[in-house]
Order: sequence, then C-alpha cells, then structure tokens
Amino acid sequence: MVLHLVHSLSVGGMERALVTILNTAAQDPRAAIRNIVCTMREPGPLADQLHRSVTIDSLRIKGRNRLAALKLSKLIARLRPNIVHARNFNTWADCLLACRLSPAPRPMPVLGFHGLETAGGFSVRRKRLARWIRSASKHFTTVSQSGARQLRDELGVPRQHISILPNGVDTTRFAPADGPTRDAIRISLGIPDGRCVIVMVGSLVPVKDHQTAIEAVKRSAKDIGPTELLIVGDGPLLDTLRSGAQALPDNVRASFLGRRGDVADVLRAADLFLLTSRYEQMSNALLEAMACGVAAVATDVGDNALLIEHQRSGLIVPAADPEALAQAVTDLLTSQDVRKRFSDNARRRAVQRFDIATATERYTRYYQTLINQGPANDDELIRAPSPSAGSGPEDDQELTDVRDCGRRL
Repeated sequence: MVLHLVHSLSVGGMERALVTILNTAAQDPRAAIRNIVCTMREPGPLADQLHRSVTIDSLRIKGRNRLAALKLSKLIARLRPNIVHARNFNTWADCLLACRLSPAPRPMPVLGFHGLETAGGFSVRRKRLARWIRSASKHFTTVSQSGARQLRDELGVPRQHISILPNGVDTTRFAPADGPTRDAIRISLGIPDGRCVIVMVGSLVPVKDHQTAIEAVKRSAKDIGPTELLIVGDGPLLDTLRSGAQALPDNVRASFLGRRGDVADVLRAADLFLLTSRYEQMSNALLEAMACGVAAVATDVGDNALLIEHQRSGLIVPAADPEALAQAVTDLLTSQDVRKRFSDNARRRAVQRFDIATATERYTRYYQTLINQGPANDDELIRAPSPSAGSGPEDDQELTDVRDCGRRL
C-alpha cells in the first residue's frame, strides 16, 4: 500500500497529475498496489475526481499545527502503508516525523518534489532545514531533470537518492479533433471564422508571466492578422491582465475563460499554444497541448526544451523576452505548413514518450522496487543533525523547531 500525502487536492499541476496517475492505476486489473490519498488540509476540489476505488482521508488541519505529525502518525498506524509519498516541501517534515512516530514496521518515507510557486529557488530557511531532511530520507522523487538538479544543487540531495518520474498525459482524452468537431468547438467559444487562435493554460500568477505573452502578441499583431487569445485559468493577476489586454490592437481579442473543465476542447480549437513561465519543472499544460496536436512556443525553463524539441515540435524562446516571443508567434502563425509539421510531431512525441499509461507504469515499478526492499529501518528515518556538523546559530534555531515538535509529540 502507498499513502500519497498532499497539502490538498487543489486545482494545480501536481494535484491534477497525481489524480490522473491514481485513476489510471485504479483501472488496471493487474495493479498490485493499493493507493490511498491523505490531505493535510481540506480535501480540495479535485477529490471528487478520484476513482471510486481510491480512498481519501483528510486531516483537515488549520493553520500551523505542531500536532499535525501526530494526527498523521495515527492514520499511518491504522492503515499500515508500506510507503508514504509526500508531495512537495510543505508536507515533508510532517511525513518524516509521522513515520518515525508510527509503530514498527514503519513505512518508508518518499519525498516528492514537483516544483516551487516562485522562480527564486528554495528559501534560505528551507535550505537550512534540508540538512535534517537529507539525513531523514534516502528516497526523493521529482518529475524532471531540472527538478533533480535543483534538489542536488540547492538542497544537497545526493543524485543517487533521486528518482525522476516524469508526468504523463491522457492521450485519449487529450487528442486532436477532426474538422467538424473543431469547428463546433470554435463556434461554442464564440470564435468567428478566419481567426487564428492562441491558447494559454495556467494560473494567473506572476511566475506564469502572462504579461510577457500579452506584450508579445501586441508586438506581433501587425503581422498575424485577426487573432483570438484565449487565457484559461484564474488567479490574483486577473484584473491586472485584463487591464493590460485592453491595449491590444483591434485585430486581437483577449478572452479570460477562468477555470474550465473542458481544457481539452479549448486546446483542440487552438492554432498555437503559449507557455511563458519563468519557472517550470515539467508542464502538464504543455503535455496536454502536445497531445492535442497543437504547435507550441515555450520559454527555456525547466524541461520544456526536452518536451517539445526546438524546431521540431515547437519553438523555445528565452524567458521574459517579449521580442523573441513575438517573433516566434509571428513565425508560426504565418506559416501553416510549419505549424502542421510541429503539430504532428508534438502529438507523436506525446503518445510515444509521455502517455499516461507509461507514466503510471513507471510509478508502479518504482513503488514495487521499494516495497521489495522491506520496511524502513530506524537509520533511514529521523536523525536530528548534530549542531557540530558545520551549523551556525541560525541553523540551530531552524532545527530546534523540528526537535521540539518531536519531543512534544
């Protein structure tokens, strides 16, 4: 049994990827591993999308709570999982403490890294805490090569302790539409005939850098003709972006579609997909666009260049460079032949390399390998680092919070 620990099943890339993996595994009659989800806080909106065979437990913790690990340890004692896979840094400490507090045989803690919410890297506090985390677990996962480098370079995790488990995409659900279906989707979205359609999918937050996209489309407007810019997602920058989009020329219309349950259909209506993030690991939105056979322009961050292959299934441009992005948009929207070639290659690559069945199989093999190793030893669990190991006063204070929490529990 694998217990998947997340903050909540909110509408985010990591959460959507996890739900897709678990649902795919649940429908495999050969599956030998039982998956259970635990959310530290409320279940979240994606909880209802889990397959009926996937159990979900929610601790419903409010605010910062030093008893969170104790509550989690009681759940672990009841369920007796072989592995607890904690997704992202905000669940790691509670996972490690809860595994330590659980009765033998203790589960094996696995710490999953799916990315950060900002482009600035790990905070100083998290880097200090990483010394303790490195000593508490030998098993880390990430979805990308860039994520593995970040764990190694910023947190000092040994490369041999990191496994890369790439994201996958449901290439049946996300697939190109035939001509009549595509036309019907465009009509439903209110898109007039003869207009090019650019689609963006992502939260309206600074790291996604929609401002650069709007500026780039504005600069390319004189060359690309009548164009629709469809922006799917919600977030704190909605009003700011709407205001910026008012400066677009008359031949470009921007529509903010909010959160959608029909992202696949919106992508099927697209001529071009834009990903302008300043930080990514492995973008689910980019994979979905590829699977729908949409030519893409993406910034050179994370593993974007490994996904779309520059000049083969899309174009890679520097981040925060509206002029380079504008040129790429112009190049693709003014050449139907190039778009068609990129679209075909993108679809083929998504099916061959990133299909959800392949991604799920990787996870299953990974878990099975760990389970075959047997239960975790105390030596693999929490050992609070000694202050003499190169730490200064500030590091000692960071570690005191963790040790105090363990004593109180």
